Amino acid sequence: MVLGVDADGATKAYAFNALAAQLVVNDSVGEEDVLIYFDNFTDTGLAFDRRVAGRSLTFRLEGDPAGVNTVLVDEETGSKWQAFTGRAFEGELQGETMGRLLSHLSFWFAWKDWNPETELYPG
Repeated sequence: MVLGVDADGATKAYAFNALAAQLVVNDSVGEEDVLIYFDNFTDTGLAFDRRVAGRSLTFRLEGDPAGVNTVLVDEETGSKWQAFTGRAFEGELQGETMGRLLSHLSFWFAWKDWNPETELYPG
């Protein structure tokens, strides 16, 4: 299984086994700076545009994953974000929300068939 991401026509696939080992991925797809968050409990992957308020942010997990209560922190401002919604709830960027990117949970072979030029993370 993969999380397939489409950012303005550029595509990349993130294998579940890679995401299970690294729940928070700061990456790029085409020209977009992306944040991938993976929840091991539900096998759910989410993709966000990590450019907020005119700058690209770098995220890390705060504490242990806690389902819908999982918290991410951006390194640039120390703001705290809800991993499932992409919304800052504390800090300098409180009230800001990252944009969701088009993504799809799929079998690798199906994603590759529909997106033959796709990249595979990690490289």
